[in-house]
Amino acid sequence: MFVAGGSGSNLWSYLTLGVLGLAHGYLATIVGAVGATEGKLNPWMVFVSISTVHLAADNLWYFLGHLLGLGGILKYGGRIGLNHQKIDPILPEAQVYASRMLILSKLTSGMAIPVLVTVGVAHVPWRKVIAIATAGEIVRTGSILLLSYQFAVSIQGLSFWARSVALLGGFLVLVGSAYYVRRLVRLVPPTAEEIHRDGKTEGVSRK
Repeated sequence: MFVAGGSGSNLWSYLTLGVLGLAHGYLATIVGAVGATEGKLNPWMVFVSISTVHLAADNLWYFLGHLLGLGGILKYGGRIGLNHQKIDPILPEAQVYASRMLILSKLTSGMAIPVLVTVGVAHVPWRKVIAIATAGEIVRTGSILLLSYQFAVSIQGLSFWARSVALLGGFLVLVGSAYYVRRLVRLVPPTAEEIHRDGKTEGVSRK
Protein backbone atom coordinates (compact mmCIF):
# COMPACT_ATOMS: atom_id res chain seq x y z
CA MET A 1 0.00 0.00 0.00
CA PHE A 2 0.94 3.64 -0.09
CA VAL A 3 3.67 4.95 2.15
CA ALA A 4 3.48 8.70 2.73
CA GLY A 5 6.50 10.37 1.19
CA GLY A 6 7.72 13.96 0.95
CA SER A 7 6.76 16.77 3.23
CA GLY A 8 3.40 17.28 1.55
CA SER A 9 4.19 21.00 1.39
CA ASN A 10 5.44 21.11 -2.21
CA LEU A 11 2.32 22.88 -3.41
CA TRP A 12 3.66 23.73 -6.85
CA SER A 13 4.38 20.09 -7.63
CA TYR A 14 0.81 19.12 -6.87
CA LEU A 15 -0.59 22.07 -8.82
CA THR A 16 1.57 21.09 -11.79
CA LEU A 17 0.29 17.52 -11.56
CA GLY A 18 -3.26 18.80 -11.49
CA VAL A 19 -2.71 20.90 -14.62
CA LEU A 20 -0.99 17.98 -16.34
CA GLY A 21 -3.98 15.87 -15.37
CA LEU A 22 -6.21 18.13 -17.46
CA ALA A 23 -4.12 17.35 -20.53
CA HIS A 24 -3.59 13.66 -19.79
CA GLY A 25 -4.78 12.09 -16.58
CA TYR A 26 -2.96 8.78 -17.08
CA LEU A 27 0.40 10.48 -17.59
CA ALA A 28 -0.07 12.76 -14.57
CA THR A 29 -0.99 9.78 -12.38
CA ILE A 30 2.07 7.78 -13.43
CA VAL A 31 4.38 10.77 -12.92
CA GLY A 32 2.86 11.31 -9.47
CA ALA A 33 3.29 7.63 -8.59
CA VAL A 34 6.96 7.71 -9.59
CA GLY A 35 7.50 10.85 -7.51
CA ALA A 36 5.87 9.14 -4.56
CA THR A 37 8.10 6.04 -4.80
CA GLU A 38 11.15 8.34 -4.76
CA GLY A 39 9.90 10.06 -1.61
CA LYS A 40 9.43 13.41 -3.34
CA LEU A 41 5.62 13.43 -3.25
CA ASN A 42 2.89 12.22 -0.93
CA PRO A 43 0.74 9.68 -2.88
CA TRP A 44 -2.42 10.78 -1.11
CA MET A 45 -1.79 14.38 -2.14
CA VAL A 46 -1.13 13.20 -5.70
CA PHE A 47 -4.53 11.50 -5.67
CA VAL A 48 -6.28 14.55 -4.21
CA SER A 49 -4.68 17.02 -6.63
CA ILE A 50 -5.45 15.03 -9.79
CA SER A 51 -8.97 14.01 -8.71
CA THR A 52 -9.88 17.54 -7.64
CA VAL A 53 -8.86 19.03 -10.97
CA HIS A 54 -10.70 16.31 -12.88
CA LEU A 55 -13.91 16.85 -10.91
CA ALA A 56 -13.65 20.62 -11.37
CA ALA A 57 -13.38 20.05 -15.13
CA ASP A 58 -16.35 17.66 -14.99
CA ASN A 59 -18.45 20.39 -13.40
CA LEU A 60 -17.32 22.89 -16.02
CA TRP A 61 -18.33 20.68 -18.95
CA TYR A 62 -21.65 19.77 -17.34
CA PHE A 63 -22.64 23.39 -16.71
CA LEU A 64 -21.43 24.39 -20.16
CA GLY A 65 -23.94 22.00 -21.69
CA HIS A 66 -26.59 22.94 -19.14
CA LEU A 67 -26.30 26.69 -19.81
CA LEU A 68 -25.64 26.79 -23.55
CA GLY A 69 -28.09 24.07 -24.53
CA LEU A 70 -27.87 22.01 -27.70
CA GLY A 71 -27.92 24.99 -30.05
CA GLY A 72 -25.10 26.78 -28.27
CA ILE A 73 -22.97 23.65 -28.01
CA LEU A 74 -23.32 22.87 -31.70
CA LYS A 75 -22.60 26.49 -32.58
CA TYR A 76 -19.44 26.88 -30.53
CA GLY A 77 -18.45 23.31 -29.71
CA GLY A 78 -16.91 22.54 -33.07
CA ARG A 79 -13.71 24.20 -31.91
CA ILE A 80 -13.27 21.53 -29.26
CA GLY A 81 -14.59 18.59 -31.24
CA LEU A 82 -18.22 18.65 -30.12
CA ASN A 83 -20.56 18.06 -33.05
CA HIS A 84 -23.71 16.22 -34.15
CA GLN A 85 -21.80 12.95 -34.60
CA LYS A 86 -20.77 12.85 -30.95
CA ILE A 87 -23.91 14.25 -29.32
CA ASP A 88 -26.90 13.11 -31.40
CA PRO A 89 -26.46 9.34 -30.78
CA ILE A 90 -26.52 9.70 -26.98
CA LEU A 91 -28.69 12.76 -26.34
CA PRO A 92 -32.13 11.07 -26.71
CA GLU A 93 -31.27 8.49 -24.03
CA ALA A 94 -29.21 10.74 -21.75
CA GLN A 95 -31.84 10.90 -19.03
CA VAL A 96 -32.40 7.14 -18.99
CA TYR A 97 -28.80 5.97 -19.30
CA ALA A 98 -26.97 8.84 -17.62
CA SER A 99 -25.44 6.59 -14.95
CA ARG A 100 -24.16 4.07 -17.50
CA MET A 101 -22.79 6.81 -19.74
CA LEU A 102 -20.97 8.59 -16.92
CA ILE A 103 -19.41 5.41 -15.51
CA LEU A 104 -18.20 4.22 -18.91
CA SER A 105 -16.82 7.66 -19.75
CA LYS A 106 -14.75 7.57 -16.56
CA LEU A 107 -13.40 4.07 -17.11
CA THR A 108 -12.45 4.52 -20.77
CA SER A 109 -10.73 7.28 -22.73
CA GLY A 110 -12.03 10.07 -24.94
CA MET A 111 -15.70 9.94 -23.91
CA ALA A 112 -15.81 12.18 -20.85
CA ILE A 113 -16.32 15.61 -22.46
CA PRO A 114 -19.09 14.60 -24.91
CA VAL A 115 -20.91 12.70 -22.16
CA LEU A 116 -20.70 15.47 -19.55
CA VAL A 117 -21.81 18.12 -22.04
CA THR A 118 -24.66 15.91 -23.24
CA VAL A 119 -26.01 15.15 -19.77
CA GLY A 120 -25.81 18.89 -19.12
CA VAL A 121 -27.82 19.61 -22.25
CA ALA A 122 -30.34 16.95 -21.16
CA HIS A 123 -30.60 18.62 -17.71
CA VAL A 124 -29.75 15.45 -15.82
CA PRO A 125 -29.74 16.51 -12.13
CA TRP A 126 -26.37 17.90 -11.07
CA ARG A 127 -26.30 15.96 -7.79
CA LYS A 128 -26.69 12.70 -9.66
CA VAL A 129 -23.98 13.63 -12.16
CA ILE A 130 -21.43 14.76 -9.58
CA ALA A 131 -22.07 11.73 -7.34
CA ILE A 132 -21.43 9.28 -10.18
CA ALA A 133 -18.50 11.31 -11.50
CA THR A 134 -16.91 11.37 -8.04
CA ALA A 135 -17.31 7.63 -7.58
CA GLY A 136 -15.87 6.98 -11.03
CA GLU A 137 -12.97 9.34 -10.40
CA ILE A 138 -12.08 7.62 -7.13
CA VAL A 139 -12.08 4.21 -8.82
CA ARG A 140 -10.18 5.29 -11.93
CA THR A 141 -7.51 7.57 -10.49
CA GLY A 142 -7.16 5.52 -7.32
CA SER A 143 -6.65 2.23 -9.15
CA ILE A 144 -4.25 3.69 -11.73
CA LEU A 145 -2.24 5.42 -9.00
CA LEU A 146 -2.04 2.27 -6.90
CA LEU A 147 -1.00 0.08 -9.85
CA SER A 148 1.54 2.65 -11.04
CA TYR A 149 2.95 3.01 -7.54
CA GLN A 150 3.38 -0.73 -7.11
CA PHE A 151 4.90 -1.05 -10.59
CA ALA A 152 7.32 1.81 -9.93
CA VAL A 153 8.36 0.18 -6.64
CA SER A 154 8.97 -3.15 -8.39
CA ILE A 155 11.42 -1.62 -10.92
CA GLN A 156 13.34 0.63 -8.53
CA GLY A 157 16.39 -1.63 -8.74
CA LEU A 158 16.78 -1.12 -12.50
CA SER A 159 18.97 1.46 -14.17
CA PHE A 160 17.54 4.87 -15.09
CA TRP A 161 17.08 3.99 -18.77
CA ALA A 162 15.61 0.57 -18.04
CA ARG A 163 13.12 2.17 -15.63
CA SER A 164 12.26 4.81 -18.23
CA VAL A 165 11.57 2.18 -20.89
CA ALA A 166 9.49 0.12 -18.46
CA LEU A 167 7.43 3.14 -17.40
CA LEU A 168 6.89 4.19 -21.02
CA GLY A 169 5.78 0.66 -21.84
CA GLY A 170 3.37 0.67 -18.92
CA PHE A 171 1.96 4.02 -20.00
CA LEU A 172 1.40 2.81 -23.58
CA VAL A 173 -0.28 -0.38 -22.35
CA LEU A 174 -2.56 1.64 -20.09
CA VAL A 175 -3.57 4.08 -22.84
CA GLY A 176 -3.97 1.32 -25.40
CA SER A 177 -6.19 -0.67 -23.05
CA ALA A 178 -8.41 2.35 -22.40
CA TYR A 179 -8.91 2.99 -26.11
CA TYR A 180 -9.47 -0.71 -26.80
CA VAL A 181 -12.21 -0.90 -24.16
CA ARG A 182 -13.72 2.26 -25.65
CA ARG A 183 -14.15 0.47 -28.99
CA LEU A 184 -15.85 -2.48 -27.30
CA VAL A 185 -18.47 -0.65 -25.23
CA ARG A 186 -21.51 1.40 -26.16
CA LEU A 187 -22.62 4.34 -24.07
CA VAL A 188 -26.24 3.52 -24.85
CA PRO A 189 -27.46 -0.11 -25.18
CA PRO A 190 -28.68 -1.08 -28.67
CA THR A 191 -32.39 -0.71 -29.29
CA ALA A 192 -34.62 -3.65 -30.22
CA GLU A 193 -34.73 -2.30 -33.77
CA GLU A 194 -30.93 -2.21 -33.99
CA ILE A 195 -30.64 -5.74 -32.61
CA HIS A 196 -33.22 -6.96 -35.11
CA ARG A 197 -31.51 -5.16 -37.99
CA ASP A 198 -28.09 -6.51 -37.03
CA GLY A 199 -29.55 -10.00 -36.76
CA LYS A 200 -31.02 -9.76 -40.24
CA THR A 201 -27.75 -8.40 -41.61
CA GLU A 202 -25.83 -11.28 -40.03
CA GLY A 203 -28.30 -13.78 -41.45
CA VAL A 204 -27.94 -12.36 -44.95
CA SER A 205 -24.15 -12.35 -44.72
CA ARG A 206 -24.15 -16.04 -43.74
CA LYS A 207 -26.20 -16.87 -46.81
